[in-house]
Amino acid sequence: MSSNNHYSQLTQESTDLVAQLQTVHSDIAKLSDDTSGTIHVAGVGRKLYRAYEQLRNAAEYTEEHLLLRRAIERFLRRSLPFMARESQGDPLAQELIIELTQAGYLPNDTVTYTIVHRLDHLIQNHAALFWELKRLRLHPDKAAKWVLELVSVECERLLAPHFKDEVFASFAYKHFLQTIDRQAFSDVKDERLYGMSLFAAVHRTLLKSDIAIVRYWLVNTSGQQFQNPEVFVQLNKQVEEIFHSPATNRLSRLVRKYGAPMRILRGIVVSNFDATTTIHNPQQFAGLIEQQIEYEYQAAATKLKRGVLRSIAFIFITKMIIGLGVEIPYDFIVHNGIVWVPLIINLLFPPLYMATIGWTIALPGANNSTAIKQHLMKLLYQTDQPALYYTISRRVTGKGINTVFNFMYALMFAISFGLLVLVLGALQFNVVQGAIFFVFLSTVSFLGFRLSQSVRELEMVDEAQSFINVISDFIYTPFVRVGQWLADKYSKINIITFILDIAIELPLKTVLRFIQQWVGFLKDKREEL
Repeated sequence: MSSNNHYSQLTQESTDLVAQLQTVHSDIAKLSDDTSGTIHVAGVGRKLYRAYEQLRNAAEYTEEHLLLRRAIERFLRRSLPFMARESQGDPLAQELIIELTQAGYLPNDTVTYTIVHRLDHLIQNHAALFWELKRLRLHPDKAAKWVLELVSVECERLLAPHFKDEVFASFAYKHFLQTIDRQAFSDVKDERLYGMSLFAAVHRTLLKSDIAIVRYWLVNTSGQQFQNPEVFVQLNKQVEEIFHSPATNRLSRLVRKYGAPMRILRGIVVSNFDATTTIHNPQQFAGLIEQQIEYEYQAAATKLKRGVLRSIAFIFITKMIIGLGVEIPYDFIVHNGIVWVPLIINLLFPPLYMATIGWTIALPGANNSTAIKQHLMKLLYQTDQPALYYTISRRVTGKGINTVFNFMYALMFAISFGLLVLVLGALQFNVVQGAIFFVFLSTVSFLGFRLSQSVRELEMVDEAQSFINVISDFIYTPFVRVGQWLADKYSKINIITFILDIAIELPLKTVLRFIQQWVGFLKDKREEL
């Protein structure tokens, strides 16, 4: 961009964003005024806590910013008597803080007793809500899921507030609500449902929120969860339909396509305290955008490396469990001994393949940086250029050509899977060994694709594909699709995390909690002397 002279004053959207951020800065400053004292957590069992959490998080393989909320949900699921009796039980917040601090999710001596009291109040209210839902004959597992997701999000908002992210999400939602071609989604007649779908799409795509966070904003903020349980049930059912609906998926793809400038803006909003003043000077803010783009590129590279290591750990853990539980016993039963070549290939190929994928992913170039900056300046400042407008590209194809493409797509799967069968047969894989290789090849392909998306999310300029890229996609895509299906099933029925929760987490943390209470008891006794 050669000049910023054609950019004048802020748009109304930008003015509102600045005002909300200034309010947030004031709210953040008020948090430091709490003088109720903070909880200090002794270091008993800290290494065991942290080692277990790292193991479990590797087995679950989820977004890093969701780990705290999920740890809160696991603690409450273990601790609350939801399924046993109607009782508010003993206060749990302090034990929650101890566990989260021991596990490394919270810095020590940072949570005040005011927050603890508010957490206890939240937990008790939601426990009572669970029993209200049971009286409506809602299945206990469904009721517990809804309530635990809601209360875990509220607890996280108290323990680790994301005020700026919430302001950004509101800004992004309003922006896309005004700029997306509504006619492209004419099949969604109800404006309220369209708004909920767009809200879910913005959160899923730009903030990587899970359904628990979307549920909180669409249900909890309605104020109906305690006053009207019947409405609460209907809203939750609606959220579950909307979160995975075809309309939300299409909106997510559109938001993702134009999401790179928004991700850069989010980085500026969240990390730069002076953005509220710098934004009034277009030239200075353009420089800030350039700095943030470079920072995001480097952060994406770091995240990519970390993601590859996490993926390798996830693959290694699941492969070892499956190898010990299925592959080796099968070899002994059928072949009276271990068949080493397929076992070694199955053990080494997935992590090496994952490392290769990570190594081949390249960061965007200078043209992409320029496109993002121009788009973002146009978004934030009033200009004489045409207004931003987002619509779905429609490829002009007839019914006949679509039939041909669908046939070619099916043929692509058949060729890729057929080549794999031939290769595995030549390596003397049996059915079980081949199935395990296929599952891990597909899983790694999908994990690698998902990692590449963390870089692609910063792209606005489509790079031209070489012939080699086209052939690679032809062979690679079927395994990505199967891997996506497997990952979806795995997230719903994660046997490994279930085993970890029952066999390790429950006894381990019960024993550690008892030891902590015993240490506290002895300390009280010493103070009595």
